[in-house]
Amino acid sequence: MGDNLLILDFDDGLKVEEKFSSYKINSTNRSIKKIRQKYLNSENLWDFKKNLSYVEIEDIIQHLRRYSDREGIEFQISASVISFIQYSKFEIEEIAKRGLKIKENKDSYFDEFQQFVKIVNEQVSRPLYEIQNRVSFYQAIMNRVANFSVPGAGKTSMVYGTYAYLSSESINKVDKIVVIGPKNSFLSWKEEFKNVFGNKRELMVIDIHNSDFRREMLYKNVQHYNLFLFNYEAIVSYRYELEKIIDDRTMLVFDEVHKIKRVNSERSLIAIELAQLTNFRYVLTGTPIPNSYSDIWNFLNILYKDEYRKYFSISLPMLNNPSELLKEEINNKLFPFFWRVTKHELGVPPENPDYICDVIANQNEQQLINLLWRKYSRNPFQLYIRLIQLSSNPSLLKNSLTEEMYAGYGEDSLEIDFLPLQDSPSYSDSELSLIDAIGESSKFLSCMRLSVNLIKENRIHIIWCLFVDTIFKVQNHLNELGYKVAVVYGGIESEERERIILDFQKGIYDVLVTNPHTLAESVSLHMISHDAIYLEYSFNLTHMLQSRDRIHRLGLNKGQETNYYYFCLNGQPESRSTIDKKIYNKLNEKKEIMLKAIERTSLSVEYTIDEKAEILQIMQEDHFEQKYTDRKDMFEEGSETSELARANIIKTIQEIERQNIVILEKIQKFSDRREELITSQEIYIKRFSDVVDGYYKIIENPNLVENSEQRLEDAETIIVNFYDQQIAILKMLNNNELREFDISLKLLKEDNIDLL
Repeated sequence: MGDNLLILDFDDGLKVEEKFSSYKINSTNRSIKKIRQKYLNSENLWDFKKNLSYVEIEDIIQHLRRYSDREGIEFQISASVISFIQYSKFEIEEIAKRGLKIKENKDSYFDEFQQFVKIVNEQVSRPLYEIQNRVSFYQAIMNRVANFSVPGAGKTSMVYGTYAYLSSESINKVDKIVVIGPKNSFLSWKEEFKNVFGNKRELMVIDIHNSDFRREMLYKNVQHYNLFLFNYEAIVSYRYELEKIIDDRTMLVFDEVHKIKRVNSERSLIAIELAQLTNFRYVLTGTPIPNSYSDIWNFLNILYKDEYRKYFSISLPMLNNPSELLKEEINNKLFPFFWRVTKHELGVPPENPDYICDVIANQNEQQLINLLWRKYSRNPFQLYIRLIQLSSNPSLLKNSLTEEMYAGYGEDSLEIDFLPLQDSPSYSDSELSLIDAIGESSKFLSCMRLSVNLIKENRIHIIWCLFVDTIFKVQNHLNELGYKVAVVYGGIESEERERIILDFQKGIYDVLVTNPHTLAESVSLHMISHDAIYLEYSFNLTHMLQSRDRIHRLGLNKGQETNYYYFCLNGQPESRSTIDKKIYNKLNEKKEIMLKAIERTSLSVEYTIDEKAEILQIMQEDHFEQKYTDRKDMFEEGSETSELARANIIKTIQEIERQNIVILEKIQKFSDRREELITSQEIYIKRFSDVVDGYYKIIENPNLVENSEQRLEDAETIIVNFYDQQIAILKMLNNNELREFDISLKLLKEDNIDLL
């Protein structure tokens, strides 16, 4: 065996030395095939990839051991390989200690930080703010970290500060940046490069959405480019090219990393594998845990795939439903590996309180409001959309509900509540005449008056809408008055969109009309605009907050005022209304909760509300309250006893309908059999609703119904029994929520612990 020796060594990378007297490697062996497939740069045997992790090297060792045993040759592992593996296993603890020291501003890094700032200032034309320098230094020293600073903190500039240092002649560790992020962030990356480096560096960029982009550009002279821009949807089709471009001299940045949502999806798995090709990798987002703690799974595996199991050791099921103790443990383990700059730290001047612009519906609008509530009372989601359309752009009511009507259509990962929801409306001639009679809504006209006043005061501003037709309606109205209007929505190509935004930033336009899905992220408009009008808005809190941050971010002068105007169409007194005010109030309530969360330096779930469930609840509450008001007059006649009894019945009905909302929410949150239980509950409620509808019809016209009194009594018995059943279901669900409490209580009792 000693005549044929295979030695695994480590010297600036993995190497294999063959000491064979009469032996040749069997390239058809399964172990050799696997090594060649996973770990080699080329067909040349033992041409190992750079930056192999200790986990990958351990896998190579296992393959070579199996191979040598099968072939009957000797296999040796050098001390350098063993040392590398042992060092790597303990490296994560050292990285964590280093991160804590830098974040705590320890004196031990004072000299290094001063040298960092000196080098960066030599490389850039626009110096970074002090806090930005701190974060850039942290990123440069740590190599693999997350930047969770609030929107508007300048995360892009912080990355360029890190790049300026690492690519400087004296450090010379990287030569390019590959950014994977949403398409609407590309302009910011290109413009910030110019702003930060000025004439000290020339931007050489490949943007796969530029009109002059050709796929072959990713193969020819790629070393001439210093910035590559890919959107998340493209990494599947461009995986091969990315694997060739990303190397050990690449800064790989995942911008708005929360866009990689599903764990173990094709996109997330490719992102994780691409990240392993370089040691300089960074994830950026202002909302790291938007919905649940499981949101951290992807970005932690991007940064620390090899170390995840050993150091973080938090399984996906644990992340899906963490205890308070586990949440604390997650934050403690994560803390060294992310930096979060808050708006308070940035010193951004506070915005003014929101201006609520209430508009009362005119007679035609009120009739149309009443019509929609009657027409869509059994479909709260369609009613929700139709009421939003009515308040700003009634002509949309005549159109079907389609994806194309949304201004975000054509964007990456368009997420619209109720999209496969379809509605092809059917109206009578009189109803169509009512819609046509309104023309431009009172709310729309009031919004236009404010816009004109702002323009006359030389206050360039933004108008936010949801629907393409509304955007064009605003544009046409203001154009006819002689004003310059910029329009950006999902249907405009990236290059044209960027040109429009740049022109708006230069002050060429009076107003920008756009939608949150297209423009809510990444674009900075605070240097030109300090006023934003919300003509249309939905329950989407993320879009609302991100849209507000376009004009309220780092770089505002001290004392600069920022104004937000929300338009609400309200029904006439004692009449049905739209839901504008309810949407705003709910958004504002969620905004306060979320702002408290993002101003903390620790991580927590920022909001967990299912927007569909939330809309259902709001719409049903409105419907139930109005139904109670509509029906209570039925009980004014008859004996005092029957009046009291039936008043109690209607209160019971109202309570059952409220209980149903709570039951559906609890099933959604806590049950493992969500779909089955929700379906069953909806069937029961449908039958209950049929009984209630019949009950009201009999009360309205008892003389026109056979056996009316007996039918009413039977219905009342069913309603009371149904109420009792709902209470029993609620008790069961509440008990399930207290399962951990009961277990702990039982254990404490068994241990005879004196709690007093």
